[in-house]
Amino acid sequence: MSPRAWPLHLALAASLVASTARAADVAAAAAAAPALPAVDRSAPPPVTPASPMDVPALDVDPVRPGVRILWVPVPGVRRVAVTAYLGSGQLALDGGSTAANELLGDQWSVATRGHAADALEQAETDLDASLWAGLDLRHAWVALSVPRDDLGAGLDLFEEVLREPTFPGRELKRSKTDLTMWLGSAAPHSPSTVAAYAERYGWYAPDEPRGTDRVDLGKVASVKRADLVRRHATLLATSPIDLLVVGDVDRAALRPRLVALVDGLGADAAWAPAVPAHPARGERYIGIDLPGIDQANLVVRCAAPPWNAPDAAAFRAVQYAIGGTFLSRLNANLREDKGYTYGGYSRWYPNDTDGVWSFRVQVDQAVVGDALREVFTEMDAMMATGLRDDELAAFRVSEVTDWNLLLGTTDDADSAYSTLVERRSSVAAARADLAAGQAVTIADTLDAARTWLGGPERLVVVVGDRSVIAPQLDGVVPDVTWYTPEQAVFGRLDPVEPTP
Repeated sequence: MSPRAWPLHLALAASLVASTARAADVAAAAAAAPALPAVDRSAPPPVTPASPMDVPALDVDPVRPGVRILWVPVPGVRRVAVTAYLGSGQLALDGGSTAANELLGDQWSVATRGHAADALEQAETDLDASLWAGLDLRHAWVALSVPRDDLGAGLDLFEEVLREPTFPGRELKRSKTDLTMWLGSAAPHSPSTVAAYAERYGWYAPDEPRGTDRVDLGKVASVKRADLVRRHATLLATSPIDLLVVGDVDRAALRPRLVALVDGLGADAAWAPAVPAHPARGERYIGIDLPGIDQANLVVRCAAPPWNAPDAAAFRAVQYAIGGTFLSRLNANLREDKGYTYGGYSRWYPNDTDGVWSFRVQVDQAVVGDALREVFTEMDAMMATGLRDDELAAFRVSEVTDWNLLLGTTDDADSAYSTLVERRSSVAAARADLAAGQAVTIADTLDAARTWLGGPERLVVVVGDRSVIAPQLDGVVPDVTWYTPEQAVFGRLDPVEPTP
């Protein structure tokens, strides 16, 4: 052996001796240790439910009457979300949705005094930022999402969009042209789009606030840039403002910049009141004749409770079990058992004063009648027994899991806290709602299902070839009224006469 190998040879020998000694020591210690109880591995260990984690309350920081900063610390996240919520919207401007209001929301974040449309888009790309604005019946908002390291530059763009949108005529004209082409040409040929319009306008009458967004292309064409400028100025001058800040930021260093950002904006005014509740209209069955497609679109909609109703938690459980997950009853029936669809889903849309529940699915046109019959069968079964024990247990776990993910990312936290701002609610109220969900019983779900799924108001929408579908509906739904896709898209379902 070469002398150069001796050190390695000796080191390996020493290591082997030491390992042997350690093994002997471990064996001796194990022999002297008391015997451990035997572990029963014949069945999986019981699952221990997770506990809801603590979530920080909105930290309210008044700037002046009517203007506040709302801080939400989320340690460790890379991005920051900043949203300016204005406490008035379309109802305050025009009593509802109008062409000018819709175009204001569409054009608000397109261009500013400091950045033309292309330049603003490039600036967002360079910062890996997103800027958007919107307008609904009760609120307007401008929102920013940006990496924390570029927050300063992001806020400069955010302030421009909030204060100084220019609504350039070229971009406004393009938006009006796109809307006209979409509604007049593309939308009537898209089955899912037609179904969505029929669902909305079949439910909300033209004189209801949520039914005022029916589009009149003549009014769209007449909107001028000055209409948007005036509405924008009115909102900034007359609305209370909440500035929601979500992320891992230095509050003391950031606050002066935010105060300057809203300097001179906002008003000491009340937030917009709740939208009046939707008046019940009974049962309605709508068919949209759209030949030349393979799959029909089906929608079943019922009235549902508002988010703050006493039975809201129980209805959340009903929604979860009947159509809210991939393993829900409706999906198991229509997809796994019957093979009618790749998947259907339901959603509950709660407002302050009312709510709706909708189930949507696409099926082959040859099985529309059978598919609808199965949907009603599952609804009847839920109204007969409520949730099963396993469904209720899964619902409770799901609720806690979702709660514990609220601070997972900036986007998760921003979405959750934005809902609280829009509802004028609090983390304490949300935690109480979570506790109510954990306390829901099967009897509670039975009552909620009977109240809402079996309530007096129901809408069914079927989109497809009338000649194929209509014969299947006899004995499944009564009195189907058929319309054209154009009537659905433009909301001319009531009181316009249906197609013969």
